[in-house]
Amino acid sequence: MTMQDAWKHRAFPMDQYMQITGLTEEGLKSQMGESAVQNIKTSLVLDAIQKKEGIEVTEEAIEKELERIAEQYRMKKEDLAKTISDSQKLSIREVGYSGYH
Repeated sequence: MTMQDAWKHRAFPMDQYMQITGLTEEGLKSQMGESAVQNIKTSLVLDAIQKKEGIEVTEEAIEKELERIAEQYRMKKEDLAKTISDSQKLSIREVGYSGYH
């Protein structure tokens, strides 16, 4: 997946973002890489907590989180579900703790 593909569902084009922030493509890659590393660390911590505490997320909570994200990106939930990767689906499952039982 290219950066342009990853950027597709953002509020404005990648080149416009780089112009506003003064970042080069390399700078943007670096920034996104740092963010990705932090997201992975957070995901690993949440996964460990989930396993230790026996937290299970309901399908209803996942659906609500998908709806929230789709609304944020002004997309249909079904279109969002088609575009997200398996790892992103796992992240949604982790974020959806509000509906755990």
